[in-house]
Amino acid sequence: MKKVIISGAIALSCLLTASTGVLASEKASDKIAVWDGAEVVKNQTGKMTFTKDVKVYKKDKEGKFVSLVVPKGNFFRVYDIEKYNGERYYNMSSGYRVKATNMVVFKEVPLEIRSSFFENPVSINISRNSPVVVNYNNADANTFDVLQTKPVKYGEIISTKGTAEFDMSGDSAEAYEIVDTTNIKLVEKSEIF
Repeated sequence: MKKVIISGAIALSCLLTASTGVLASEKASDKIAVWDGAEVVKNQTGKMTFTKDVKVYKKDKEGKFVSLVVPKGNFFRVYDIEKYNGERYYNMSSGYRVKATNMVVFKEVPLEIRSSFFENPVSINISRNSPVVVNYNNADANTFDVLQTKPVKYGEIISTKGTAEFDMSGDSAEAYEIVDTTNIKLVEKSEIF
């Protein structure tokens, strides 16, 4: 009788474990993607390496700066990019960030891969540097070919489809595409609508 109860408990445990794994892997947020030789995770904007040993900083709970020396050649995931006053800062995990310099080698994860982690992605402008450089498409041209600058507000929704294309004029004959897609942060539509 003990063998039957133990066997039943083991079988039930295996069944629950298997069904939980299947459910978790069906969600877009649990997707696994590999790009440029490394695994990409949700909310990752890019990855960076350093050309030499570099100090990165973060603020601790008391507001003091704490530093960490990062050896040359190690790569780190970049989750957010701050752009203001013509400068760029890369935010890594655990609150560390580094200013873009010639010692930082940044590679952007393509927007298509980034948006695949979301069920209903929405693109938002995160650059405080204005104007933003865009490609302009007139309905007569059928291609994005005229490089322009347009004032795009920080936090402005670019697209409710998670793309870099948007219409700033309200006229469907004109469309714009952000050239530097690191100006875009993706969020779930349900978070803002």
